[in-house]
Formats: sequence, structure tokens, C-alpha cells
Amino acid sequence: MSHKNLGWQAQTAAFLLSQNLFVFGSSTVFYAVLWDIALKTSSGAWMTYVSLATALPAILISLTAGVLADRYNRKMLIVLSAAVVTLLTLLVASIFAFMTQDLWLLLVIAVIRSFGNGLENPAANALLPQLVPAKHLTRVNGYNQILMAAMLVMSPLLAGYILSDLGIFWIFVVDALSAALAILFLSVVHVPTPSASHDRAAKRADGILAGLQYVRRTPILLAFMLFTGLAFILVAPSSQLSTLYVNRTFGSEV
Repeated sequence: MSHKNLGWQAQTAAFLLSQNLFVFGSSTVFYAVLWDIALKTSSGAWMTYVSLATALPAILISLTAGVLADRYNRKMLIVLSAAVVTLLTLLVASIFAFMTQDLWLLLVIAVIRSFGNGLENPAANALLPQLVPAKHLTRVNGYNQILMAAMLVMSPLLAGYILSDLGIFWIFVVDALSAALAILFLSVVHVPTPSASHDRAAKRADGILAGLQYVRRTPILLAFMLFTGLAFILVAPSSQLSTLYVNRTFGSEV
């Protein structure tokens, strides 16, 4: 059976599995990089570098990524982003593992993955409503949140085990395998290319400006985005510095 003939339920299930495999791999790598640097440096400055490398690239590319998701095939954006990020991650990880264990290479990996996530997430968020009928969208979003929560619980457990028993390079291998499996699931999903016209940086700039103006004209959306941004700012210190606190208080063997 052609993937175009699959029902929306099967295509949605494949899409949700693929996205949560991406989440699992990315989260595992994030924890591994954070913990490895914290345990080796016990430095607040290095935690700042990790935080910036993880967040700043995604912020910088997110506006452009949203416009690209409106103009190009979202499935292909996700696949290309995931494939390029995975290959570059493996390349830098191999240099780190077999040539020079310079911690700056882990920051390079964090930057690469942040750019990839910033490009992929808008396309993934916009793709789900294309697959799911409107009356089922809330329920499917609920299933997606449950799956994502499960992945976010499992990933630090796996990252901790592999980091302590096998070494950080094997975490990148697990990430590559999960990305390959995710792309395989995504390959059965049929996504039409948006009808909006392509090309030209000017059109992309117009799209970004239009999006910002829409947010400014919609008070509830603006308030929600400001609240979400503030929440992330307040949560970030505890999530990023907890490893450093444990390391300094109880030692790296805990």
C-alpha cells in the first residue's frame, strides 16, 4: 500500500513516533553534554556557555524557520534538518572521542543541535494539524504530550547510564540510531507542499514581519508568549545548575 493511501490515524501515529524519537535523541545528547561538562569542569562559566550554546542558536533561527515551514514542504525540512544535524553531530563527536577531547567541541555539538531544533520544531508543530482532522486535534495533541513526557523521563536515565558505563561517544551513536528510525517512520507520512510562493529573502523578511505584527495585534497571544518566555527564564537556572550543585556538594561519583 502506498503511504499516500494510509489513513490519517496511521500517518499520525508514524509522525508522532518519529517526532518523539527525535525528542528522545536530542534530550539524551543534551543531558550528556551538560553532565559531562559539569563533571569535568565544575564551573559556573562553562554552564553559562552550555546554556547559551543550547538556547541562542534556536532563538536566532526560529523566526526564519517559521517562515520556511510556511513556504516549503515541512516533512522535507524536518528530514533534512535531522539528517544534517545527526551527521554533523557524529562527525564532531568522533573528533572529540578519537582525536582531541576539547570540551569546546561539545559546545559545537550543542550549537549544531540548537540550530537544528530551531529549524525543525516550527515545521513539526505546523505539520500535525495537516495530518489530523480538527475535531481530533486536541486529543492527538494530548497523546503527543504523553509520549513526549515519557521520552523526557527516559532520556536522562539512559544518558546517565551510558555516560557512566560506556562513555559519551555511545550517546551520540544512540542519537544517530534514533534519528535514523525517526526518519524511517516519517518516510511513510504524506505531506503536501504548502501552496505559498517560494524563494526570495525579501518574502521571508515580509513573512517574519507579518508574524511579529500579528503577535503584537493579538494581546492574548502576546501575553502567552511573554509568560512562556518568563517561565523559561525562571526555570533555566535550576535545570542547568542542578548538576553543578550536586557535583560541588557531593562529588562527581554521586
